[in-house]
Amino acid sequence: MKITRPGFTSFAIIDPSKKVQEDGQYVMFVVSETDDIEQLIEDARKRNFEIRYHYTNVENEEGGFVPVRLIITEIPPGHVQPFHTHENCYEITVVEQGEVAYIEDDFLDRENRQELKDLSKTLTKGDMVFDNLGRRHTVANFSAAYSRVVTTQTPKPHNLKFTPD
Repeated sequence: MKITRPGFTSFAIIDPSKKVQEDGQYVMFVVSETDDIEQLIEDARKRNFEIRYHYTNVENEEGGFVPVRLIITEIPPGHVQPFHTHENCYEITVVEQGEVAYIEDDFLDRENRQELKDLSKTLTKGDMVFDNLGRRHTVANFSAAYSRVVTTQTPKPHNLKFTPD
């Protein structure tokens, strides 16, 4: 068994009031280089910012790395993540708390909230979604409370097979 604390290697604070790539919209912190992590996260929640905890470089007991990345995301009320695609990794997301809207679309703008709501699939606690390679997608939180999702990303496998224990 290998236990690390706080576990996540980095975290990001995302200001949903700013446009993608606008200065201060997405700020990444490396845990080993950051003091007062708890205060930064508490302040971000008070401001209804999105918070992502990145668990990367997962090391096994033998010193090797496991090809997986875990991301826990706290999505504030009313927030729509930017549309994006994954070409080189599979992504599986499980709703841990609240509800999120999942949308796959090649042309929609994230600003058109009514159309996003109309085309979305509502996911609630325990629901899982698998993102297809190359499909443009996003998640949104149209509720009045924070939601939390756990995302697992794995590299596009090459003849990878899991053997049951």
